[in-house]
Amino acid sequence: MREFTLQLGAVKLVLAQPAGYRPPVPATCSRAPNGALVEYTDRLPAIHVPTLITVGDHDERDPSLARTMHEEIAGSKLVVLPKSGHMTFVDQPNMFIHEVDEFLRARGTKLEAK
Repeated sequence: MREFTLQLGAVKLVLAQPAGYRPPVPATCSRAPNGALVEYTDRLPAIHVPTLITVGDHDERDPSLARTMHEEIAGSKLVVLPKSGHMTFVDQPNMFIHEVDEFLRARGTKLEAK
């Protein structure tokens, strides 16, 4: 089991993932209640909020999906972290936190140390 905790201000994010886990659906899809795959790439242009997209250069889900997301979300920022897989915040925690902090500071806020 891989577990990682990240504190972002008042928000505490705790993620756990079994070793060798792979998501059962493509990164641009989700499962409907009936089990069918639902593609959402065509909905990305409707996002009109600051968006940070992080991806590892060795992401098993294919880094090109993150590039597609970046191209479809106007004004988004794409960060490709080196020597990192799908869980960038685990593989490169210092780089991940730096990028999130930089993204937030550029928008007038910052991470709070706990």
